[in-house]
This record gives sequence, structure tokens and C-alpha cells, in this order.
Amino acid sequence: MAIEVDVIGVTEEDKNTSADVNKYWSDALKGPRLPKTISLQFSPGQQDDAVLKVSGKTESEKNYRNLLNDKRILYLEIISDYPSLLEDPGAKDPRRCRVSLRKKEHRLWAKELKFLIDKDGRIDVTTP
Repeated sequence: MAIEVDVIGVTEEDKNTSADVNKYWSDALKGPRLPKTISLQFSPGQQDDAVLKVSGKTESEKNYRNLLNDKRILYLEIISDYPSLLEDPGAKDPRRCRVSLRKKEHRLWAKELKFLIDKDGRIDVTTP
């Protein structure tokens, strides 16, 4: 079974909502994702990576380009559906990370992001 990672565009209105990761995935299974969401799939139980580029031609990369071009988007929230071994990880949940897009240089840096998920479900985001 694949591990999903959602990349979500966060606006000023929803920047303070930090939903529980387990609740997020429970809700995501019930219906369609938010319109500002890109879903990536990774192989389970092993280190895996994916790259999103604004210059890419895939549907995900076109959606990513739209997120970066939308000036209302302040952050990219990256959430993994890997099962948590912690009872209540809270804000320090290793299955979640946030990339700021507040400044122009942040948006330039984010033109190509590499998403790495390790075998324990932790997410790392870098530039290739």
C-alpha cells in the first residue's frame, strides 16, 4: 500500500489551523481533498523521494505552479499519511512540515522541491 503525502497551499485565513494529522487523513478518506492540495505517492517501508518543479508538465506540477503563482498562499503544508507511533504527536508531528512562501526569495527557492520520506514516515523537503 502506497504512502500518500499531501502538499497543501495555506492562505492567511487558514494559516493558524493546524489540524491533527490523523484527523486530516480520516477526513481526506471521506471525500475530496481541498482544492489547493497536491497528492504524491511513495513506496511503503523504504526511503523514497519525489520532485515537484514549476517547469514540469505533469498535472501535479501544473497544480504546483498554480500554488506558487497564487500570492494568497503563504505556506506549503506537507502532511504524510504514514501511521504515527506516537500517541499524541501534536505540533511536533514528524509527519508534517511547513515551507514558507512569505517572501519572494522563498518562492524562487521553492521552484523545485524534493520531498523525501524516510522508512519511518518522516518528511524532509529540500531543493535538488
